[in-house]
Amino acid sequence: MKMNPLLKQKRQRVPYGDVWDKPFIYLGVTYCNANLNKSFSKNVILALDILSEKLQDNLYVGDSLCDIYQGTSAVLMNANGDIKSIVDVRQRKAVESLVEFVKNLDDGRKHAQCLLEMVNKKDEATIQAVLACHLFSPLLSEGKVFVDRTNRNPRKNSSETFPTVGTSTDSNDDPLKVECPFCKKANIKADNTNFGCVDMWHGRADIVVKGDNGSMQEIIKIAVDEDDEEGQGEPASKKAKIDEDIDLWYSLAEVKTEIEGSVTSDLRETQDYVQAISQTILNSFLAVKLNKGLGSHLIPSFFVSPKYIYINFYNVEKDILLVQDHPIKIFDKDGVNYWAILSVWMALNFEKFPCEFQGDASKKSGFQNWLQKHGVLEKYKNEITCKYTAARKPAQEKTNSTVNPMRVAELFRKLIEGENKDST
Repeated sequence: MKMNPLLKQKRQRVPYGDVWDKPFIYLGVTYCNANLNKSFSKNVILALDILSEKLQDNLYVGDSLCDIYQGTSAVLMNANGDIKSIVDVRQRKAVESLVEFVKNLDDGRKHAQCLLEMVNKKDEATIQAVLACHLFSPLLSEGKVFVDRTNRNPRKNSSETFPTVGTSTDSNDDPLKVECPFCKKANIKADNTNFGCVDMWHGRADIVVKGDNGSMQEIIKIAVDEDDEEGQGEPASKKAKIDEDIDLWYSLAEVKTEIEGSVTSDLRETQDYVQAISQTILNSFLAVKLNKGLGSHLIPSFFVSPKYIYINFYNVEKDILLVQDHPIKIFDKDGVNYWAILSVWMALNFEKFPCEFQGDASKKSGFQNWLQKHGVLEKYKNEITCKYTAARKPAQEKTNSTVNPMRVAELFRKLIEGENKDST
């Protein structure tokens, strides 16, 4: 894959590849319920505004992936194809994993074959297993990838449509293993993917990426496209509106959000997208808690379907929320899209390369202001956790009134006397 000439091109919103022409734009939080005990699965609410300026034809001015990962791009260009010239061992191993993956695609081996098999699948377990086995895991040079262990079909599954679960010989890990349903050769762990604040925003990620020695954590949320029988249906991410009445929350917050003509704008009120963005933010808090050195970084997370990828970022130190305006296609006319592979690889291995924040620090999302206003910011910074066993139930509202047992007995006696009088 000849990346260098393309990496050297200055981005002008022209098709030099997805690392250049897929802009990342700033989002602001105008309302949320992060101060309440809510799960990602159905109760999280975010009212989002686009903070970036429009260019033309509903395109937004925004940084590209190579603008965000300038340090990674510099290492690739300086190496100029000579991997051995990369002095830093972790960086060299990361580049080797990318090169090996590209060779695999060029040879048409299992990664390409299984990813293509996944395209028209509708069940989340299959998509989850294939993406974990054949995209995220092989592109991660250090660390591990594991999937949500609760997303296993408890009934008898067909090995052609569902990942099979077996017993691991590693006693230190969860006993579940998930293999690719197509090649049967690649497998990864199934584990506890819970993360968040157990008494506020919390829930499960579909896939979790752990850095070596707990150096970072990234999460992947999967959206399954569910077309109707005639193929005329909308994707699930377009159909699934937030369960709560969003209009009520908008009126409570006294905000007006204008829907603009971009993919991100269309998705802002869908349940899947809101979950993905909320998980992006909370995962960043967790990543920084695990590794204080990541405080100034844009921590990535992924929102994927069988055909598309969004890479979104949150910076805890500066309260910056960067999201992708349009998705990256996993496939092009020639098969697997090399630019999608490069994009995922950059995000998975970001902490191995120089990656300081390069954006507009004035475009704060306002999420932390909201947390501060409700007195819960420190809880998100200090009490956020992962692999918890159960979230705390929402606290019951307390009443100032006390129950007088004598008064209850008196009312009960009068009720009985009234019933006896009626019966006579």
